[in-house]
Amino acid sequence: MLWLTLGTVFFLGFVAGVIWGRGKLQKWLARRVADKSKGITSIHLRRLSLQQFIVFVRGILHATSVVVLVVATALWIIFVLSRFEATKPFAQALLQNLGEKGTELGHDLLGALPGLFAVVIVFVMARFAHRLINQFFETITKSGLTTETFDPATAETTRRIAQVLLWVSAVIIAYPYIPGSSSPAFRGVSVLAGLMFSLGSTNLVSQLTNGLILTYTRSIRAGDVIRTGEHEGTVVRLGFFTTTVRTAREELISLPNSQLASGVVNYSTPREGRSVRFSISVGIGYDTAWQQVHELLLSAATKVEAVAQDPAPEIRQTALNDFAVQYELMFSLDDPGARMAVTSALNTAIQEAFHQAGVQIMSPHYIADPAVPKVPPGNSAS
Repeated sequence: MLWLTLGTVFFLGFVAGVIWGRGKLQKWLARRVADKSKGITSIHLRRLSLQQFIVFVRGILHATSVVVLVVATALWIIFVLSRFEATKPFAQALLQNLGEKGTELGHDLLGALPGLFAVVIVFVMARFAHRLINQFFETITKSGLTTETFDPATAETTRRIAQVLLWVSAVIIAYPYIPGSSSPAFRGVSVLAGLMFSLGSTNLVSQLTNGLILTYTRSIRAGDVIRTGEHEGTVVRLGFFTTTVRTAREELISLPNSQLASGVVNYSTPREGRSVRFSISVGIGYDTAWQQVHELLLSAATKVEAVAQDPAPEIRQTALNDFAVQYELMFSLDDPGARMAVTSALNTAIQEAFHQAGVQIMSPHYIADPAVPKVPPGNSAS
């Protein structure tokens, strides 16, 4: 009973010591990491690094302490059972079984060392190739070099794809060397994961393919002003699966790449030496000389500062309708993203110019001359 009591007291003290030591070690490591991370200028990055390390260390220490306590509990049970004649055979069998399992585990660990060594070699080689890929494509991105093959946008996309393919290849190569990879449980999990991915990847692959098409055909780039469907705005980010567009109303819209691949108008990529032309259409009656209409439209265009004068605005007569001539004012902008605001200002300028000249605007529908001209009172006299 004396040895039983001493053993139990020692076991309880050992358990308390492991738990106390785990807490003290966690606090000491947290302080050390906090001191080492003072060189990081960003407080958010420093806090994030510290939190990640604490969570990682806490998990390692917790798992280690659980293993130690389980082994200690098993040894204490064997010690208690060995103190009594009736349970001594059970203690011996338990000790023998524990020794056999420990020996088997040790052999398994030793047998897994070559495979782990191969996995480490594959990881080191993949890490080295990863750095080379980063260095190569970052050089293109930072230099702003543009060739038929790469430019900064396609270089960044190619870098990501190359990294994904590199690590997928590394996992495939290292997979047979991972301990337990040939077990039925491991294979079952792998088959289940592959089945889930194949069932849910149809739309994913479609969006990815459309994103790559948009990137490598250079249809759109970040900063381009585009219109697709009912949405118009500036491209903020062109991703693998979706494209983010900011509209003139400061709305941030995420559009699937399949929608852009099916049809998109890009206002920011004209021919070399040319600029994108926008237009405003008005209908003016046949009783107004076309020379006067041209003069009024061009004078309205000169009053809006955002309208570019090189190339100069021009007028086209696009249709001779039943009751009015359709005129189209063609103009260019230095900033295509301001199209909606400039169009509003230009419409206002056109209204003022025609009203001051006493000319009626017949858009969009015209049936007959009204008894009283449809212009604001007093503007005709001015």
